[in-house]
Amino acid sequence: MVSIGISLLALAISFLTLYRTHLMQARVKVSPGDSIDIVRPIYNSIAHDSIQVACTFTNDGAQTGVIEKLAVILHPTDKPPILFNWSIFFSYQDGHRTVPKEKVHSLPILARQTHFEGVQFSIADQVDWAPGKYRLELLGWSNRTCEKEPNLRHLMSITVSEQLVKDLAREPSVPLTPILHTVMLDGFEIASWPKDG
Repeated sequence: MVSIGISLLALAISFLTLYRTHLMQARVKVSPGDSIDIVRPIYNSIAHDSIQVACTFTNDGAQTGVIEKLAVILHPTDKPPILFNWSIFFSYQDGHRTVPKEKVHSLPILARQTHFEGVQFSIADQVDWAPGKYRLELLGWSNRTCEKEPNLRHLMSITVSEQLVKDLAREPSVPLTPILHTVMLDGFEIASWPKDG
């Protein structure tokens, strides 16, 4: 009787090991850094604002996960939400200076791996920034088409100061150089979830 119990326990452990090492679906999570960059266009006459987010993707599953799309929704306090779509991947050079790396594409996240990617989100307009708190939602579609609801979400918030609003309204001192402002997150991780299904 004891030997049957030990055999069943060994079988259960073997099945669990098999599941965790080979069968478990991809479980991708996304986490931003502790700040975002607000990128203002080269000249204010060109309508275009962007938000740059340094994203870390973690896959705890045994299969490769694929990020099909990312988006950021900016929620001003007293205005309608603004959707920023992913536009380019960027890399860091010389400290905090960013340079475009490539256009966005599906991003594979290997099993049990972590992957860093700088992602720029853009709109074809300028945000009417005002001092105050803003909530941001970082949304992702992992292993699903973009027609479905996102299954990755990370909430964060920032505070925009009066000085930042003034800085964003200024023309750059160096021609053809976009203005980039780093804003620390208030809520480093208010909530984050991968949603299955």
